[in-house]
Amino acid sequence: MRQMITIDQLNELDSNQKEQLRKWWNPSENDYYILNLHNSNPVLKVGKSEKKEYSLPLLNIGLCIDIIDKSNSVGFMLMREHETFSLFFAHKPTHPSGEIDGWTVSEIEDDGNSCELIDYLWESVKLILNKRLLH
Repeated sequence: MRQMITIDQLNELDSNQKEQLRKWWNPSENDYYILNLHNSNPVLKVGKSEKKEYSLPLLNIGLCIDIIDKSNSVGFMLMREHETFSLFFAHKPTHPSGEIDGWTVSEIEDDGNSCELIDYLWESVKLILNKRLLH
């Protein structure tokens, strides 16, 4: 079982999503992170990043769950049937005015390419970053 996202997955984020992830991230001594992701030669490091503005964390299962927990979501449910995962993610969408507009339940289903837990959690993190639900 893979425990962390990949560099390719980090590259799926746009610049705004990367900045949100940086703001949330509190580097610690045991972090795996990528330095200079935008360069053709990103560097994998382990430890506490001293250059947070140039680094992005390689999120593990626990950090993904932490992001989901700290988002404007009320929870998520992961179901696995045989080799197929389905992830249901409930959150309160807000308008630019700050008003809450009911509840939204997003489902992330197996796309046939992967059945790793980290990939489903990563899809949730991307949804959170895309909808700017992270506090």
